[in-house]
Amino acid sequence: MNDGAVIEDRLKQLEQSLSWTFKNSRLLKLALTHSSYCSNNIIETCNERLEFLGDSVFNMLTAEYLYGKFPDSDEGRLSKLKSMLVAKKSLLELAEYLDLDSYILVGSKDTSPEKSLMARERDNILANCAEAVIGALYLDAGLEPCRDLIIKRWISKKKRLVIRDYKSRLQEVIQKTYKKIPEYKVRQCWGPEHSKTFEIEARFEGKILGRGIGKNKKEAEQVAAKEALRNVRAILKK
Repeated sequence: MNDGAVIEDRLKQLEQSLSWTFKNSRLLKLALTHSSYCSNNIIETCNERLEFLGDSVFNMLTAEYLYGKFPDSDEGRLSKLKSMLVAKKSLLELAEYLDLDSYILVGSKDTSPEKSLMARERDNILANCAEAVIGALYLDAGLEPCRDLIIKRWISKKKRLVIRDYKSRLQEVIQKTYKKIPEYKVRQCWGPEHSKTFEIEARFEGKILGRGIGKNKKEAEQVAAKEALRNVRAILKK
């Protein structure tokens, strides 16, 4: 079986997982095409535009679901729940649910054992791919199949929606003893303008308490604060 036939066979398998047969199969293939694959195979277009579209569809359907699910919740709580559900971690879980790692097309420089992606970069690529697949599904099928995948088959199956504000908890812990608050510093960021990924450090009096990575600064700060809560007492005793 040649490479083209292998890719077509994989697309059919993914269509089964999505419960949708694409009228334009090129959209689905494009959603799975990472920029590194374009570089290695002289292809001009990658999945970043579909990722941009899928991000908006995912956010809109999630907001619509939460608005109906929690009629007594105010805007603040709904925003926190939405942030949790559209965070990179949630998108990565969706990518794993669809087994996108088996389908995504990446360049050999990203898959060779000698130059394998760092775990965080693999996670970013898969999370972004999940958004691109949603974008492709929306263009080919409209909102209803997207709603079926995101809401009925994914979000509504989550057993609990719990808001954890790690930043507030870390501030409480430090203020109680030191009467001061921690600070957060962007260590680095990467990715296209519409979908940057941030790495942020939680610091206190020059000491790094934790690091976090997220699709926006708030998400990365929460991850950094969560790690900092595990380390804060040991680090500040030194």
